[in-house]
Amino acid sequence: MHAPASDLDSSLDTNRNIEYKLDVEDIATFAMVVARIPDVQDEVRRSRIPPSIHKPTARMLLLGCVKAKDPLATLLVLNAVLQSTANSSSEVRKKNKEIASLLSTAEVAYCRKELEALAASKDPDAMNLLGQLLEREGQTHQARTLYEAAFERATIKPDHESARTLFLTLVPAWNALGNLLFTDKDPKARDLAKAAFEKGALKADDPISYYHLASFEDERSAKWLKYMNKAAATGHVEAMYKLGNRYSRINSDSGGSVKDAYMDDSQLKKALKWLSLKQDATKDLAEEWYSVAAGCGHKPAMQELVKLSEIKGDAEKVETYLQKMIEPPPAGEIEEWPRLVEEAKRRLRG
Repeated sequence: MHAPASDLDSSLDTNRNIEYKLDVEDIATFAMVVARIPDVQDEVRRSRIPPSIHKPTARMLLLGCVKAKDPLATLLVLNAVLQSTANSSSEVRKKNKEIASLLSTAEVAYCRKELEALAASKDPDAMNLLGQLLEREGQTHQARTLYEAAFERATIKPDHESARTLFLTLVPAWNALGNLLFTDKDPKARDLAKAAFEKGALKADDPISYYHLASFEDERSAKWLKYMNKAAATGHVEAMYKLGNRYSRINSDSGGSVKDAYMDDSQLKKALKWLSLKQDATKDLAEEWYSVAAGCGHKPAMQELVKLSEIKGDAEKVETYLQKMIEPPPAGEIEEWPRLVEEAKRRLRG
């Protein structure tokens, strides 16, 4: 049974505790740190010591801060609720589920009302978070309205010393809005999606935004190459794979050398001029990007490396990449490319 948080109300009824010279936000931040203290895992040791007070203490502090109208605490609680079922890594889901599970359904509902009030006050993070919760619930029209408002007010350069930056793991408003509108058939919605990704990419230097912004450009253009390179260079695995595909096609189309006739875009020709200095440079570059993506667990990239190794007659590398392809995903994750795994198993058996 949950312990009441009301005993904190009197000490948190102002934004700053005079006696201890603390902001309420400081207490909410401390609560998140306490919530992340791991419990003893060894069953024998756990049986010999009292139950951990870390999680109940964190819950009491967070709820007390929410009742004291602290925006950060409200955002942290609902962010944990959102991320506990988000399409992210199992480790991220697990950490957030531990925090979300501290609160009862009624307490989460109370925090949700506080979030709605915070969003109504035009707090951009609150509007963004509420929008993501609503989108998850299928209320896309309401989510779009909130995303658009959050997008207009979103902070481009985050304060890296801010507790919001440290603890909130929200999809930025520009990506949330862009992703929502990206597949919309309405040209105006598509234009707004592009504007959202442009803000994220060109002003916030967001690699996810660069990746999506590239999809609005012709793959044979200098802009596509620039945006996809930006995304890949900052760790976007799918962008690495697409760059590998692009250089592979250039190599195939131009017989191993970059021909002027192949590049209609003068800026692209200038950007790729250095590749003409070495035979098979585009093929080598494609292999490099596939290798980087494969190192991040991207199995379609591994499949391309299998093909390249077969062309070279390197049977050892073929088997190495096939073995990597059949490796299971991290614990708690679902296999993203089951067909490729089955194909790799079949080839290894044969």
